[in-house]
Parts: sequence; structure tokens; C-alpha cells
Amino acid sequence: GKVTYTAADKTQKIRYFDNIASFGLSGAVDHCLEHSRLRDNLGGSPLFLWATIKTVFTHPNQSIRFRIDDGPEEEICSRLGLLANGRYFGGAMHAAPEAKLDDGLLDLLMLKEISVAKFLWHLPKIYKGTHLKIPEIFFQKYDTAAKNTKTNSRDCSQVFQQELMSRIKQCPEGQDNN
Repeated sequence: GKVTYTAADKTQKIRYFDNIASFGLSGAVDHCLEHSRLRDNLGGSPLFLWATIKTVFTHPNQSIRFRIDDGPEEEICSRLGLLANGRYFGGAMHAAPEAKLDDGLLDLLMLKEISVAKFLWHLPKIYKGTHLKIPEIFFQKYDTAAKNTKTNSRDCSQVFQQELMSRIKQCPEGQDNN
């Protein structure tokens, strides 16, 4: 897939993905990792686990509006969302356990509003891939030929388009991008 987004410096960036495109907590975890001195001493799963635990305390749930194809716009309070073609990311987190690279489907997962304590309680399930039955997980499979999966929040708007194409546009703080 291809992700085009506006970076913090307001320049257009392009990234390609085969595996997972995500937003919310995962971006904050990546930012934490980029600025951590521990990345030289830890690697893989321990590093991502440490950064996830550290970051979840400062990354809030956000109101996300999304629409699948021509369906109704829905709203969910979420801390993390991802569109997956592959199963693993973030240091061996089994984030999308039902995803398959060759099935023509994308898995949309969004973590509904959840307390930090409950998130930490369920965190081991994400590594094991047993989290899809948690009531706070919104999970749906979509055909990659579908026209459009769109999500908006106050801080960002994300458009996941057909053929794994997605466009992530970072909005200036305090502005809504409807």
C-alpha cells in the first residue's frame, strides 16, 4: 500500500506498506522510540512493550469518525486504529491475527474507549493475538476493491482507499478536517 501524509513540518511524505497502516497510539509509540536512548540497548519486543506502556499514559482516547464505502458515518472513541494486510507489527504484537496477505481483504481494528488500566490488563492479549474478542475492539474485514474507508478525528483525518492506498493528512492542532 501507499500512505501519503502531511508531516509536522507541513511537507508531503509518502510511505509504502505491505503490512499495517496505523494511527493513534502506534504513532506516539514510534515517536517515543525515535527519541529514546533505550533503543540502543533494547530491541524488538522488549523495546516496543516498554514504549507502549510508557506512551499509553500520555496518549488519550480520541473521537474518530469513519465511513466504509457508501455506508453511514460512524463515530467511535479510540486510542488506536489500524488497517492490516499482515498480522504482526510493533515488536511481535499479533495485532491482526486473522489478516492474510493474499486474501484480498483488509482487517480494520479500532480500540474503543478504554481506561489505561484496562488497556494494560489486555496488552498481553495483543501479543498473543487473542484480543479480537475483547468488547472494546471494533473489528471488521473489508474487500480491498471497496471504494473507500475513511476515518476522521479532531487531530487527523485518514482515508484508506482501494488497492491498499491510503492517505493520512495531519491537521494543524485544534482544527477539524471534515
